[in-house]
Amino acid sequence: MGTTAMEQRAQQLCQRLADGVTESSLCSLTTAIYDTAWLAMVSKADGGEVHWLFPESLQFILDQQLPGGGWASYATKADGILNTLAALLALVKHHKGDQPNESLQAAIRKAVDYLDAVLQTLDLDGNLSVGFEILVPAMLEMLESQGGVHFAFPARGRLLELEATKMEAFRPDLLYYNTESTLFHSLEALVGKIDFDRIRHRKVFGSMMASPASTAAYLMNATSWDEEAEMYLRKSVKHGPGKGNGAVPSAFPTPIFEISWTISTLLQSGYSTAGLGHNNMSHLASYLQKHYTAQNGLVGFAPLIQADADDSSRVAICLSFLGHQVETKPQVAHFRSDLTHFHTYINERDASFSANCNVLRAMLESGDFDDHFTRIEIASQYLCELWWDGRMEDKWNTSPQYSMMLLAETLVKLLELWDRGHLTQLSTAFLQNRLSVTLIQLATRTLNNHNFGTARRTEGSTEILAYAILTLKALYSLLWLGTLSEELLSRVRQGQEALSSFSAVAYEPQYVWVEKVTYGSFSLTEAYSLAAMHPTKPTHVWTVKVKNLVPAVPAQEKITHMFGKLRCFESEPAWKIRACVLEGLAFLPQLRYSCQNILAGEKTAKNEYLSFIPCTWVVINNIRKLYLETYLLWDMMVLTLSNFRVDEWMETVTRGIDVAGLLRAKDNIRSLCEGHNLDEHAGVKGTRIDTVNPKPLPFSPDRALPAVQQATNVRDFASLHAALSPYISTVLEHPRTDGSSSSYRASLRADLGTFLNSHIDQAIANLSFSAQASPSVPFEDFSNWLRTVSTPSVSAHFSFTFLTGLMDGLPSDPGVRYLSQEFSACVAVMSRMYNDLGSLARDMAEQNLNCSNFFLDGSIQEKSKFNGSRAKGNLDTHHDVSEEGTDAKTQLARAKARLETLAAYERDAAGLAGARLISALLTGDGCSSSDAAGNGLFCSRRKRMKWADAVRLFLGVAELYADLYLVKDLSNRQQQQQDGEDGEDGRRQGRKRKRE
Repeated sequence: MGTTAMEQRAQQLCQRLADGVTESSLCSLTTAIYDTAWLAMVSKADGGEVHWLFPESLQFILDQQLPGGGWASYATKADGILNTLAALLALVKHHKGDQPNESLQAAIRKAVDYLDAVLQTLDLDGNLSVGFEILVPAMLEMLESQGGVHFAFPARGRLLELEATKMEAFRPDLLYYNTESTLFHSLEALVGKIDFDRIRHRKVFGSMMASPASTAAYLMNATSWDEEAEMYLRKSVKHGPGKGNGAVPSAFPTPIFEISWTISTLLQSGYSTAGLGHNNMSHLASYLQKHYTAQNGLVGFAPLIQADADDSSRVAICLSFLGHQVETKPQVAHFRSDLTHFHTYINERDASFSANCNVLRAMLESGDFDDHFTRIEIASQYLCELWWDGRMEDKWNTSPQYSMMLLAETLVKLLELWDRGHLTQLSTAFLQNRLSVTLIQLATRTLNNHNFGTARRTEGSTEILAYAILTLKALYSLLWLGTLSEELLSRVRQGQEALSSFSAVAYEPQYVWVEKVTYGSFSLTEAYSLAAMHPTKPTHVWTVKVKNLVPAVPAQEKITHMFGKLRCFESEPAWKIRACVLEGLAFLPQLRYSCQNILAGEKTAKNEYLSFIPCTWVVINNIRKLYLETYLLWDMMVLTLSNFRVDEWMETVTRGIDVAGLLRAKDNIRSLCEGHNLDEHAGVKGTRIDTVNPKPLPFSPDRALPAVQQATNVRDFASLHAALSPYISTVLEHPRTDGSSSSYRASLRADLGTFLNSHIDQAIANLSFSAQASPSVPFEDFSNWLRTVSTPSVSAHFSFTFLTGLMDGLPSDPGVRYLSQEFSACVAVMSRMYNDLGSLARDMAEQNLNCSNFFLDGSIQEKSKFNGSRAKGNLDTHHDVSEEGTDAKTQLARAKARLETLAAYERDAAGLAGARLISALLTGDGCSSSDAAGNGLFCSRRKRMKWADAVRLFLGVAELYADLYLVKDLSNRQQQQQDGEDGEDGRRQGRKRKRE
């Protein structure tokens, strides 16, 4: 579609908005079975006779019943439940008030059967619409009292608990006076609980908060007829989207909502006021300005309707784009909740992600953004916090991409103002460690999530595809994304071409917006599509100040190339690997800082694993489309890096100590772990960020972890305590595992102790191996040595225990616990084998006992030990290990091949164990129906899916390291490290002499 054609469509859209405002009937929302059913229940006495006021609404309901007995589930299961409950209630009322009707009875039976089945699997932790927890109990009670229909289902008890919690602070008199309340939009939930005659004065243009269902409930339950309310309902039927067929939307009219969203979206994407039509824009701007000024910057989705932060902010943004001076202080003051975020409505229980994006954007677009610095800083930190914690699901739009689009556009605007020299007090650490990572993730996940070359309207993807395109358009010019810029622009063009292919077809609205049931908007679907199709042009040229927030990493191409060659990624396109590596390396500055003390040897040893570690967790999370929260990834990155460092440290400090000394060290470590007092920390749940007064927490991206000392006498308890206590405390007192059950904390402590002490066992085995007079391994049973001595020194088992704690632990059922133990044991054995395959040359040089040694005969053992000690770390296991060479080389290759066969077997076993554990978690096998506190539905589907994804993530990362070890040994060699430390000591002595 050409630019001219797009502008014509955009202008026509604005013309329709202007015409709708003139006629006071602007509403392009899809109709709703739910609200239509409530209109079908309205009856009126006239001349001594009672007749149904909207028989066409009942007919519409009957026509829309599905073969299965229910009514449409537009986007969520909750939609189908609400629609069917309301429709069934309407049918019961008609059946009770009319002559017996066989077809009506049949429709009722089918609806009851449908609901009886669907309610059995109701998951209250899933996507619930606004007011679900009060609307459903109210209709269940009406069906019982008026139709004798009772539904028993597992979640009913908890549903009633949610209703009680929601209504805990409710008092009827709050509605009788001038107190603002969103309950006016859902008065049908209060039938039998309030005096409807006492709220007559709360109508706005005949409606109760512009809700057809709520107004119908009021009209049915007031003792005197309200002609104004009847006229509102008749207007919603005649002039609403149904155009007289009996159907009505969830809200009517919606002029402020549709105008502000449509115009701000088009202008932001590059359309001009001239292109949209001067007369149209003048008329619409005057309309918005009039209501914004009259209501002191606090507006709702329609004139005089209760104000909300979303509509108030979008109007402010729209007027700012149109060149008006906009004052945002009233809405900032009115909607702020505490010191962290903004409410959509006053007294709102759960914050809205999109509303907070919109309020922040309104402050950034206003001319007084410097006056709002503190609130801007807090709001931006809060939004990044939600993103990092995986809590960005929005209550007003079901599409995650909508939230991602808003966040991208808002944070880029924030960064642009900072780059222009405004908001100079913003913390550079926040911009580098939180905001930049968030923006990169928004880009990589948007690229990974969408097939930009198709837009299948039958799947409702048109508007969501537009969200994705607009997300990339906001991000593509960022300097950090340079290696992906070509892919970003290519995807934008593909998406634009796909959207253009429907230019001759009226766009069907997408059911992504949330009311009591989900709905779509013809205006918004077309507005977002037109905005996405507008030519992409950068609006800001970034300076080096922004570029330096994410320093370039020379190893990026090397890691990308290496990952691309691995077995687990051989079928993945190169850009996906590049995007994952780019995202992973964005964590590097904060990872380096956070672990700078644990990485005390960084200046003297290469520590190549530092760059690989963040990439390994990101690439599995993204390629597998798991998208577990960033904080979980971060915690596992830091744990992995700490374990690498502690592993090397243990190998270093135990070298050269005799068996008696090592056994003393083992006792010291056991005492250290057992003596760590967990009880004083029990039940204390940490938080991630205090956005006003940030306090550093364990594993915080803004805090360096405690140091692990280099020079330590492990035979001395005090010295060992000084070295390891900070590491142990950091793990055991982590804020996300700290409040777990006492049994979990005991398990974590035991597994950590086993991990640390197993290094002593391995050191004793290495000592025995290197001291053998005969050329053989000091163990007869390979399997026993592998599982009892060698494997525990791999951190897999302990790390999986830690990971489950980040998710509040797995279910306590013994079957699930057994499967999880088997899974982590299999992963640990697999990891040990692949680690030894990769470290064979290093182990031979350092005379460490390696799995491969069990498959070498005595003469080769002796030669490998002799040549290993002579090579000082320069041994290549792919070449001869002795001057004779041929036999040694052949046997060594054969030993590695045999070990690799067993490693592949263990890899299959780990995969099978993981699949069994995932199956148990997803099906709920072994999941108790309540937690320790007796809370019902402990194992919600959402919880089970997250557990399963965590297992997939852990297994995927373990397999990735297995593949990496086949091509590269990531660990530092001890001799190299010791030489580096000696060299550093020499340089320090030299500097001292120079000063003297």
